[in-house]
Amino acid sequence: MFQCNRTYLTATIVLSGSVNVYLPADSSIIAGTQREDFGSVQADWYLLRFDRCKNCSVSGGGTLDMRGRLWVTGLVPGRWMKTVRNFQDASCKNPNECRPRVLGVVNSVNVSIKDILLKDSIYWTLHIFGSQGVSVYNVTVDNDFEIPNDDGMDIDSSKDVWVSHCNVTAWDDGICLKATLPGVSTENVLVEESTVRSRASALKIGTESRADFTNLVFQHNKVIESHRGLSIQLRDNGSVSGVLFSDIKMSLQRYVGDEWGGSEPIYVTALPRNSTTHEGSISGITFQNISAITEAGILVVGMPDNPVTDLTVFNMEMNFQKLTNVPGGFHDLRPSDFANKSGVPDNQVFLQNVQNVSITALNVSELCGGAQKPTWGQTLNATLGIQNLTFQDTPLCPLTLVPCGCPAGKMSLEPIHIVDDKPVPAYSDAQQQMADVATHHWDLRGEIDLTLEQLAGKENGQLWKELKTPAARWTLARMSQSKHVWDYGTKINLKGHASCIAEGLTVPWFFTALADKDVPYAMDVDLHGYPTGCWDAEDGRLPISGHLERDMAALDQAMAEKHRQQGRPAVVELSNYTAAHSFETVDSEHI
Repeated sequence: MFQCNRTYLTATIVLSGSVNVYLPADSSIIAGTQREDFGSVQADWYLLRFDRCKNCSVSGGGTLDMRGRLWVTGLVPGRWMKTVRNFQDASCKNPNECRPRVLGVVNSVNVSIKDILLKDSIYWTLHIFGSQGVSVYNVTVDNDFEIPNDDGMDIDSSKDVWVSHCNVTAWDDGICLKATLPGVSTENVLVEESTVRSRASALKIGTESRADFTNLVFQHNKVIESHRGLSIQLRDNGSVSGVLFSDIKMSLQRYVGDEWGGSEPIYVTALPRNSTTHEGSISGITFQNISAITEAGILVVGMPDNPVTDLTVFNMEMNFQKLTNVPGGFHDLRPSDFANKSGVPDNQVFLQNVQNVSITALNVSELCGGAQKPTWGQTLNATLGIQNLTFQDTPLCPLTLVPCGCPAGKMSLEPIHIVDDKPVPAYSDAQQQMADVATHHWDLRGEIDLTLEQLAGKENGQLWKELKTPAARWTLARMSQSKHVWDYGTKINLKGHASCIAEGLTVPWFFTALADKDVPYAMDVDLHGYPTGCWDAEDGRLPISGHLERDMAALDQAMAEKHRQQGRPAVVELSNYTAAHSFETVDSEHI
């Protein structure tokens, strides 16, 4: 029992047995700053340590203050980060992280941490290590946002841990699950109803993964002003399975400096830490009911012989906003021997070496009228090692089309289902990459809904110029440039406008492009109310007369003549069209 209205300056306090600590709200325990104030080896360095306790607790509303400001020695130029003093001690594996922690629960059972403030840490703040049955309720971690390696909460090689109604601010990871003890798993962890602010990953599993992780739930949490949102970083031989992230709201941004991350709302990687290690596996991961304001997208990367498997994203909102001037366009794969990738688009979804992935009801938008980042790219980049991907009920909207994301209306392909994948070379042209993504069998079903009224007033050809962005081009004609087997039934609705507004948007051009590539297709087009007189004859475009049957017959003849001139057989037959404002082209037969 500590007295009210007191400040206690102390070396490490070690508690064993069954001890209940009550620290009143107006009292503080503050840490010494000298090497002799702590234990013989770094593993024992805590301000307050429960060691082999059973049925212990700390509560009362008081403060454990590490006094991080007294450890600061300067600033790192250009990194918005302070340098701090380290002890010189042989027990430290990393001389740059040779500092004490604040509160430790070590090899203990049934410990309650409630209603306290942990302040100004210089290293890990709350460390739950090798313990079972730990509850953390209404705990605030308030660290300097410029002091490195000050993880908020680390749940390490422990079981049956509950974290609820906590508030964490940390330069490093916010709430992080680790397994630093070889063979001692981290399992049965629930993190809920908490708010996290982090310059690294807000809610994280890894990177230390020397044992397995299973049955982990993060739900009803908020992530604010963080560098990375929900993260699984597997680098050692442990495996991760049975993880649920649910009902989480996030605001993410990039920070100046060299911190790991880049505003990814979801980041899942299984990579070896270095050439001497082999990573475990990641499987059975679910993200549902997630919303994020962000400057970058989802990134999931496995290894060719060890893909990330059975990953589900369901009902997620991503609102892209330019919140900082920090450059993007890179994939941060640290810590590993794999080089970080720079000069790449910030895709809304980037997948590599994954298997059995389902992405459903992912909606992407951007702040209307807001500034854009030049690195923002197309929705989906799935180029290597893709096996059994389902991507459905998801608008494909490149963020560079118009100030509010998609062109007026919705442009979607739903679902995409990749059955099998063969690697393809790297591309420098994002548009070509989306067109030639891999030798897959794709099932494409969906709808393009373009309301021409909302696009009125553009210069001739401007509409089609905008539609030549990666996702739009992939959705329309550019997909015909690959030599894959395509089964698609995309429906185009062209809702009319009273005058000619877009010289380049031509149905004949579209079908001519398809016919050029010997690609089977089936397409429904609704021309109801489409304006007459919008197309001219140059570049092979045909004028539309308003008489559907005559126009389609002319289109048949034009394509046949074009193929005759090229010495190629006609490969597309247009039939089953009527004067009822729609027509259907039937699968082609190669002659």
